[in-house]
Amino acid sequence: MQFNSHIFLLIFLPIAVIGTHFFRRRGYRQTCLFLAAMSVWFYLAGSPEGIFLLGASIYFNYYMGRSLQTAPSRRKLAAGIGFNLARHVD
Repeated sequence: MQFNSHIFLLIFLPIAVIGTHFFRRRGYRQTCLFLAAMSVWFYLAGSPEGIFLLGASIYFNYYMGRSLQTAPSRRKLAAGIGFNLARHVD
């Protein structure tokens, strides 16, 4: 999905804005879950076959962040950044 497409402007963006406003009243966690779901929808609309890469990236980054919180290390940080950059090299 591109930012200038009709689907983005007329469907996705209004749902995201109204939904965010609605979920902000319910709490921080619900708002984050809603925005994460909208993000997955956005990426699925552009490239459905990329969902596995997106899932692996979310999983890796979450656990890398948790690992860095418990035991900070420049080596872990460099590995995490390197992994994320390597995904974008074609």
